[in-house]
Parts: sequence; structure tokens; C-alpha cells
Amino acid sequence: MSPLVILLCASCVLTAELNSSASKENAREEKLRSGLIDAFQNIKQASAVGGVEDDGLNSDLVGSVSHNGNKNHKAREENLDVFADEDGLTFAEAFGDVEPERRVSSTEKAHNVQHIVKAKHIEKTTSKPNKDVLSKLTESIRNTLNESKLQLSNLSSEATNHTEFVGIENMLRIVDAEILVSQWRNLQHAVTGQCREELQQYVNGLLMKKLWALKMEDASGRYTSMFYWGNNYWTGSAELCQVLNEQHDVSPAKLYNKSDGSILAEWRDDVSMSGSGPPFATAFYNARLLITTDQHQLIKTRRTLHLGLCLPYSCSREQVGALLGAVRSPALRHTVLAVRSPQHGGYTYMADPTFQVLLGVCCLVGALLVSATVYDMRLGRAVRRRRHAANMAADTAHNDHKLDIGYLGVCCLVGALLVSATVYDMRLGRAVRRRRHAANMAADTAHNDHKLDISTLDAITHVGGKSMYNVNNNIAISSNTSEERLTAETASQDGHIKLSIWSELLLSFSMKANVLQIFDQSVGADTVPVVHGLRSLSMVWVIFGHTCIVVFKYADNTALRAILEKSFWFQLIISAVYSVDTFFCLGGMLVSFLYFRTSAKGKLDLLTKGRRTLTSGVIQFFGLIGYRFARLTAPYLFMLGVVEVTMKWFAHNAVFEPPAPDHETCPQFWWRNLLYINTLFPVDQMCMLWSWYLSDDTQFYAVSAILLILATSHFKLSVGLTGVFFLSSLATTGYVSWSSEHVPSTEDPFTQFDKIYDKPWTRLGPYLVGMATGWILFKTNLKIRMNRIWSYVGWVVCAGTLLFLIFGLYRVELSVGAAAAYSALSHSLWAACIGWIIIACSTGHGGWVRGLLSAPVLYPFSRVTYCAYLVHPVVLRYVAMHLTHPIHLGELLVFVLFLGLTVMSYFFAFVISVAFEAPIVTMLKILAPQKKPHRV
Repeated sequence: MSPLVILLCASCVLTAELNSSASKENAREEKLRSGLIDAFQNIKQASAVGGVEDDGLNSDLVGSVSHNGNKNHKAREENLDVFADEDGLTFAEAFGDVEPERRVSSTEKAHNVQHIVKAKHIEKTTSKPNKDVLSKLTESIRNTLNESKLQLSNLSSEATNHTEFVGIENMLRIVDAEILVSQWRNLQHAVTGQCREELQQYVNGLLMKKLWALKMEDASGRYTSMFYWGNNYWTGSAELCQVLNEQHDVSPAKLYNKSDGSILAEWRDDVSMSGSGPPFATAFYNARLLITTDQHQLIKTRRTLHLGLCLPYSCSREQVGALLGAVRSPALRHTVLAVRSPQHGGYTYMADPTFQVLLGVCCLVGALLVSATVYDMRLGRAVRRRRHAANMAADTAHNDHKLDIGYLGVCCLVGALLVSATVYDMRLGRAVRRRRHAANMAADTAHNDHKLDISTLDAITHVGGKSMYNVNNNIAISSNTSEERLTAETASQDGHIKLSIWSELLLSFSMKANVLQIFDQSVGADTVPVVHGLRSLSMVWVIFGHTCIVVFKYADNTALRAILEKSFWFQLIISAVYSVDTFFCLGGMLVSFLYFRTSAKGKLDLLTKGRRTLTSGVIQFFGLIGYRFARLTAPYLFMLGVVEVTMKWFAHNAVFEPPAPDHETCPQFWWRNLLYINTLFPVDQMCMLWSWYLSDDTQFYAVSAILLILATSHFKLSVGLTGVFFLSSLATTGYVSWSSEHVPSTEDPFTQFDKIYDKPWTRLGPYLVGMATGWILFKTNLKIRMNRIWSYVGWVVCAGTLLFLIFGLYRVELSVGAAAAYSALSHSLWAACIGWIIIACSTGHGGWVRGLLSAPVLYPFSRVTYCAYLVHPVVLRYVAMHLTHPIHLGELLVFVLFLGLTVMSYFFAFVISVAFEAPIVTMLKILAPQKKPHRV
């Protein structure tokens, strides 16, 4: 009897456990219930054959377990009928009315069992129970009980695992709708006034699942993916947040025709384009946060995140920062560094004095460009009319009203003669140019500049001391020819028209003349054509390197760079730093070559006018420095103003932060740029970071002017000083690298930017190498006889050195000493290779390289290189600052961006060159000392 009681009590406990876990697993519950039903059927069958009396069983359980004291076989049908078997026997009929909600403790269970055994003895029936059936029944229910307990244990284990696991999306939560709603009681104290009221409306809208509130939450940024791939920009959507300010009360279905299967039709009918906006104005905020965590397996170092939030416009940036600071994230600790908002920009163009000055300059220059161009065109029309009238007067005697075959024959003959003579003339012209280029280059080089070679491109030509306007902007031709020259005043007897100095200065702004200057395919006989190719290709390389630097800053997969750095071809991007050494070498070569040439022809006597050596040298020095300052400063100063204004606007209105604090440094330190001394100060105070090259190049120009002036009278002393400067630069670079333990690597070539990269005393070497190259070209008169074998050896050594400098650091770890030697020698070695290319190509040993670098198609790009260098970072920043989402970079996308940015950069460089650079160069030539005064 005792085993049955224990078994039935265990069944009651099992029923209670099943009821508690019913909400977790319905399928498993049904399986357990069906097992109990089978057990109850066995009990009924055993009772029918005389095994157990039902009444006795009910009375025992009712007296011990049920608190109702009810023996009338009452049951709660809503809870127990599910256990009924096929014959209608229910759980209540078998065991009595049991309270399902009552939980019996283990002590009470033990007491009930003892009470059943001792106090209530079950009467024996006339038929004895079948022990075999009872044993089998007991074993069956015991097995069912054990299996049910095992399944409940597994279910409990699964439930525990589910609650303990926290996904990365929960660990990286900072602020979202759930956090805002759950913590609003504490967060509301961080804001005040209208901001708190509208945030309360926002919270209520989230609780009621208002569409406008859900859209605001959707416009806010949060973790999505690629956190470990470098995605630090959780920007959300600034456009969606702004669009929410516009009401959309009209149903889109009334505005557009529906078309089955149309993606656009489905999108228009979606809730994204329907519904009204929030009951308040919205604004987009971009918060810069510094995040840390104690879970080092999640984040080992500090990371800076940019989080976008769509919140009420009434909240100031300070209030949003306070709100974010009060938020308690589940796993992260964050510090608010800054909060920006395009809608709370606080900057307007018209209130900025710098913009006002720029606007006035643009208006003035624009008026000069238009006036000069109109004046130029009017002069051209006047000459064409005069020439047409003269031709008509000479040909009227031969006009006939009838056209016969003889006349047609004459016309054909004349046409053939014209074509033949033109072809012959062109061939003679090419032959003369080749002979002139090979024979000494006898043309005047007094006023050539090493930045823009336009000595043969003047719209105003000086012949015999007279200023003449040249219609086709070509070289001057004698007055006996039919070439037209114009005057703004009176015509002389030889057909020339004298121009006043003011007319010449005005025509220097002619857009027609300046465009023709830039796109002219000819070069002076005294120039080095390969300079154009080297300058153009180096400029493209600079744009490529800067493009990669900027786009990686605003990418959501910045860790891709760590993968690309291991690529062999990525060294081409890192090695773009050597392109600046090419510019230094070209600058030193041109200033040296042209100075020695001009001095040899006695052209400098016009400047010094026979004064003594010391006085003459001082005059020459200040003349060279003044010429360069005037030559470079106009476009440079204009771009300084553009950078200051644009960076101020981007700092207050863009979603992303500017790549450099030019909006802070330019208003304070722009005068350092104007004096070309900004590299003598810390880099964090530098305006226009890329202007370091102009500062160094100008300082090198001043040093070279002293050395060149000294070389005309004390050549050996000048050479000695040049050698001392060169060795000092190498030693200084090596010492700084060694003392700072700098090791050049592909990961970050700018780690020592403020100590090594931009300082003039570490970059002087390439410029001095260029000066030596220029002296060699002058001394040899561009004629060097060289054995073909030595020429091949020179090219092989040059190519090998260049390839080593570009790819030599690939997967190589240098020691501190080796790194110091590499830093000291690498830039000068690069300049030496460029010097070899210039010498070999200029003296007839260049082969196909000379043809490539001297291609006329590169001349226009070379002439706008200076302006392209100034403007291309501004174009890059402009594109980046107008982004509202980070870029997902790929190799092809970077290349496409590079091509587009290169085209845009050269377009704006062309505009700035026409408006500022070319007019200044022309005016400097007009104002330069002449052999004879201008005739007015």
C-alpha cells in the first residue's frame, strides 16, 4: 500500500511542476500529459481487475492532500479535464479535488505521507490486488517520472543559457529608445525648459508607438555592424531627421499612379513616405564620445565614436551633451567630448570679415577679367576689319561676275600652291625649332620662372622696345609680315600700334590670352621639356596619396587599411611622400640653371646697373625674393581665405568633423603662412597643413639665392657652403630619427611629421641636389657625350634605386640605426635619381622616357601645378564634409574617387590660374626692367 501512496504523491508534484513550466514549452508539456494519461488508464484497468479500489484511493488523498475536504468527486474542469482518458476517468475522479495553485512544501509532503500511512488505513477488498500488475504499473510511472524530470532539467538549463547570453548589439548600446524610456525618470533632470517638455513628448510617443517617434528613433545612430572592422561612425540619417520637419498629411496613393510590380510604387505606398511629423521641430546632433569598458575582451583600448541623434530642436548642444553624460549604458562607459549640430551651426558667411574680403576680391578680379577680355576681343575685331578692308581694296580689280573653267583652274592651282607652301613652311618650322633647341638655346631667359614657363606665350610682345599686341599669341614676327598687332592709341607707320603701360596691365587679365598661354603646346628653346612631365606626374601622385588619407578617415571599415598595408602595391601610396622631393629637386634645378644662364648673358646688369659687388648682390637678393613673393602670394593668399571660411562652415554645419582644425588656426596664424615661416612652429598651430611645402621651398629659395649670388664671384666658397649645408641636413635628419627612435614603416609614414617630415633642415638635401643638377646642365650646355653602356648602367642604377625606395620597406623591420640612415639618405637619393633623369633626357640619352616626359599634352597640367597643389586638399575636404554617412571603401571605389577628385582639382586649379596666377606673371614681366623704355 505504501508504494502506491508515494507514487500518487509524486504524480501530484509532477503535475505542479508541469503547470509552472507550461508557458515555456507546450509541445513537451503535451508529451508529459499524454504519459500521465496512459498511467491513469493503467490504474483504472488495474482497479477493474481487482487491483485497487477507487473509493479508498480517493478518500485517502482527499483526507491528506485536498484542503476542501470534498469526497464527492468534484473537479475543476477548466484545469483538470485535459487529463481525462477515453473512458471518462478524470484526474479529479482518481485523486480528488486538488488545488492547482497551492504549492506544498517538502515538509508538508512528508507529513501528509505519514498521515496517509498511519491515520488512514485502506481497507482490503474481497479480491486481492494483482502484484505483478501493480509492480509493472509502478515501474511504468516511475520511468515516466524520471523522463519528465530529465526533460524539465534540460528545459531549465536552456532557459538559463538564453537569459545569461548577451549579444554584441546589447553590449555596445549607448543610448536608444529603450534606454531613453527606461531611464527617463533620471535623465529628465539633465535637461530643462522646452527641451524637457518635448523630450517627454518624444518618450510618450515611443511608448504609444507613434510613427513619428519611431522615425526619430530610426534616424538616430546605433551599433549596426563592423565594430571590429573599424566602424566608428554610428551616424544615423541626418536627411531623415530633417525631413521629419515636413508634414506629410496627403496620402501618397492620391499623388502617384499605382503600378503592379513597381518597386517605386511600393516604396511610395510604404509608411516611410506617409504620416505627419512630430509635434515639434527636430534637429540632428553628432556627438563624439570616448568609450571604455571593464570587459577587455570587448574593447582593449579607448575608441572614439561618432553617434548621431535625432532630438527636438529646442535642445541645445550643451543639453544634449548633459543628457548623454547622464545615460548609463549596459556595458560601456562613455565620456562626451563634443556635440555638434548642423541646425545649431552658429556660423554665417556674411557675418565673417574674411568672407567679406574674399567676396570683394572676387568681384574686383571678376570685373578685371571681364573688362580685359572684352577689350582684347574688341582689339582683335578692329585688326580683322582693317585687314579685310586692305585685302578687299587690293583684290577688287580681279573680281569677275562670271565664273568659267579657266578661273576654276586658276583657283585650283592657287589652292595647290597654298597647301604645298603651308606644308613646306611647317616642315621648315619644325627643322628650325630642332636646330634652335640643339644649338645653345639663344633666346632670352631673364624673366623665366621655375614655376610657370610662359616666356614665349606673352599676349604683349616687345620688339625693338615697342609694346605690341599679338593676335595669335605666338612669337613676334617682323612688321613686314601680315601678322596683326594692335594698339589702343595711334598707329605707327610700320603697322604696329603702341600700347600704354596701363593697356598692357589691363590685357594681362584677359581670359582669352591667359587660356591660350596655359594650353599652348610650344615651349621656349631655352627650357628643359622633361620638367613638365615630372611636375605633372608628381602632382597626380600627391593627389592620389592625399585622397587615400582623407577617405580612410571617413570610412566605416578603417581596419581595411591594416589589410591593404600588407599588400605589395600599397607601397605606391605610402611612397607618395617622395613626390615632394621631386618638386624640391625641380625647384633647385630650375633656379640654378636659369640664374647661371641669365648671369652669363649679362642680363642681371639691368638690375644692378654696374654697382659694386656687395651692393649688387644685395639688390639681386631682394629682387629675387620680391619677385618670388609677388609670384606666389596672390593665389596663395586667396586660398588661405577660402580654407578659413570653408573650414569654419564645415566645423559648424557638417555631420563629420573637419580633418584639421583650420577653422581655429587660420584666424590666428595666417600671417605665418604669408611670411612662409609656418614650418618653424609646431604643427598643431599650422594653417593649411599642406602649405608646409611652400614654406620650405621659399626658405630654400632664399638660401639658394645667397649661394648663387656668391657663386658669381666666389664659386669655390659657394660650393663649399653648399656641401656643408648638404652634410648638415643629412646629419641632422639622422640624429633626430635616432634620438626619437623613429622607424619608418608602411603603417604610418607621418609619425614624425613635426620633427622630421616638414622641417626645412631635414628636407634641404633634395633642393641642393637639384641645384647641382642645374649647374651641370648649364656647364655642359645640355651636351654630354656618353657611351651607350654607361647610359644603360645609369638607367639601371636609377631604376633600381627608385624601386628600392618605393618598395624597400615592404615587410622589413629596421633597427633604430638603420632607420636613422634610411631617413637621412632616402630623400636625397630620390632627388639624385630625378637629377639623372633630367640630365639624361636633356642631353639625348633619355630614349622613350624623354618622349613620355616631354609630351606636349602634359604642358597645360604642368603650368597649373602650383594652383592644383593649393586647391586639391580643399576639394577633398569639400567632398568629405558633405557626406552624411561614412564611406565603405574598396580598392575600385578609392580609384574612382581619385579620378574624380583629380579632374575636379585640375578644373579649379585652371580657374584660379587664369584669374590670379597668369595675370600676376604677365604683369611682373611688364614691370620688369627693359632695355628701352616703353613708347607711349
